[in-house]
Amino acid sequence: MHVVRNYLQRLRTKQLQQNQKATINISACQFSKEQQQIISNSIKMQIEKQKRLFELLEIQEQINEEEKIIFTYAEQLSKIKDLVNYLKMKYQSVVHYIEVEEFIYLITFPLEVHSSLCILQFEILLNFKEVQTNFRALLFDQNGRILVNEKNIRIQLCRYMLRLNSNLRVGSFFVHPLDGYIGLKLQCYNGKENQIYKTDQDFQEFTQYLDSLVQTAIYSLRYHFLRILILINRINVMEIDIYDKYQENENKNWRKFPPDIITLLKRINDTIETNLNEPFTKEQYQQYGPIIQKQILSDNKIINQIKVNSPNDLHLDVAHEINSGGFSTIYGKDISFTIEKNNQQNNLKRHFAIKADKNPESLKIKREIQILQILTNDKYQIKKKNQKEGQEYFKFTGTCPYIAQYYYIPERDDILLMERYFYSSLDSFHKKMEDCLSLSSKIFIAHSIAMGLRYCHQYDIIHMDIKPANILISKSLIAKITDFGEAIHNYGKQQFQSVGKTLPYCAPEMQRNPSDKSEFTSAYDIFSFGFLLFELLFDRQPIDFRRQNIRLLEEKYLRSSYTVRYNEKYEKKLGPQKLMKYLGRLCLLCLQPDPKLRPHIDKIVLILKDSLSYLDRMY
Repeated sequence: MHVVRNYLQRLRTKQLQQNQKATINISACQFSKEQQQIISNSIKMQIEKQKRLFELLEIQEQINEEEKIIFTYAEQLSKIKDLVNYLKMKYQSVVHYIEVEEFIYLITFPLEVHSSLCILQFEILLNFKEVQTNFRALLFDQNGRILVNEKNIRIQLCRYMLRLNSNLRVGSFFVHPLDGYIGLKLQCYNGKENQIYKTDQDFQEFTQYLDSLVQTAIYSLRYHFLRILILINRINVMEIDIYDKYQENENKNWRKFPPDIITLLKRINDTIETNLNEPFTKEQYQQYGPIIQKQILSDNKIINQIKVNSPNDLHLDVAHEINSGGFSTIYGKDISFTIEKNNQQNNLKRHFAIKADKNPESLKIKREIQILQILTNDKYQIKKKNQKEGQEYFKFTGTCPYIAQYYYIPERDDILLMERYFYSSLDSFHKKMEDCLSLSSKIFIAHSIAMGLRYCHQYDIIHMDIKPANILISKSLIAKITDFGEAIHNYGKQQFQSVGKTLPYCAPEMQRNPSDKSEFTSAYDIFSFGFLLFELLFDRQPIDFRRQNIRLLEEKYLRSSYTVRYNEKYEKKLGPQKLMKYLGRLCLLCLQPDPKLRPHIDKIVLILKDSLSYLDRMY
């Protein structure tokens, strides 16, 4: 009723303002007195109609207020006690009730007690003030409500419950977004939920309706509670067999797990524990190659040659500037251009990010274009004798959806054009989405980066500057590796200047001998990737340092005396504990000082692929 009253007040105020404005407009216009009188009379008639409408609405509001049932305190207690007595007799259980606030009561009683695992508790909230009734069942233990405090698990559990709710008709599973308690909300909008506020005959209809909700809660929670307890780390997923026996003894069904879920976890563990730094054997490639090779398809070359239709489009000034770095400036501008595709000339217009050398004599962009052209080569043209083990399972045809798409103009080797992506860089995306980014999304992004690195390493390209600012995120959350200005080609004959470094993401070997590039291997990128993966999983950096004292970190890298802030006992509980445990160990292995001991990129891809499969099956 308060809503109606507030609406009327807002409507009156708005209409009064409009009437005043109309009157002012009339006097401001150059109408004759007769015309002004006619318009004024018309406005008065409209005002009278509005007054009559408001009076009718107020009368209806008064009627609704009079029809509203108002119980005395004694009547409220009488109805509460009748309901409590009925529940005690019906379910042979202890029933409690409390007055939450004036006119609002909470009635609770246990549905089932499952040894030391959990209690299924039913709650009825009676609101005599608003004449409303709410029903829900929650998971409890000896300490009260079972709470999910870990953000990663809470978000993943929301995904799981959305799947459950697609098949429910009289309720919905939920996890409270702030408090983190878990339950099943029950409601069937047939008008019987509020029968308790009426006559004794209506009370009987209410109890029949309540019984149906209780039975629904029992069977729904009984079927899902063990699965939920495993998903929130209350039960070890590796002990599923124990609970299979438990349900047989209790003669109660519960939702089964996917049959290959333990196999996935064991394969992740075996991959981490067995020669992670070495490539797969021929037999392993035959087994895992088809799994790893699955990727998003792309027909677009990594770098494309174009012709700009108007030279004025390449005029760049401060108004177009997006960002500025140590060696280049990034601009944003619409460019009209011609590109050849499928032997046809296509005229297009697109908004590009344009990278321009601050010092054209440095030839930084020219070398970046050369690296990108190497990545655009079709490796199927290479003789089989030069192929690496397992390469036949992967496509290296100059297209890779995990690397940003570039365009270049042959006569301008001081600028490089690139596609714009929806979420910009990973660091800004992570800050914006930190509170709602699921573990599945984090691992999906990490898997995209690993796939891009694997592509580069197959071409003997070392990126040398993997960091969140150099990872762009598309609308579909696919990560795109960008900025190859520091990249080197192991077997190329080109002469490169000394590469840059971005602490803390650069590998420790950069501090030991930065000028000798023969010592750099693809393991350099693995260190940077491990740092980035740790940030994604645990929402913090693995190595403690202060930017105002960066020299201290340089010395630690030089002496290999840095330490990773990681407590497995605590960190593994931030998500599905077995999976987080294995992923945490993967991060530690990537961050080793010795590059020879860091994981091979193909094994990283398999671990992340299996992790995504695990989460998809479990949640």
